[in-house]
Amino acid sequence: LTTMQGLSAAYNYAKILRDLKRELCYSGIVVEDEDLG
Repeated sequence: LTTMQGLSAAYNYAKILRDLKRELCYSGIVVEDEDLG
């Protein structure tokens, strides 16, 4: 389980997720919380 929070909106979440999937060989998902960002 990998959890990241507080990332700037300037980052491309799809690219980060894609790279993590390739490097760590796992499935992943990006969740954006309306209250917490």
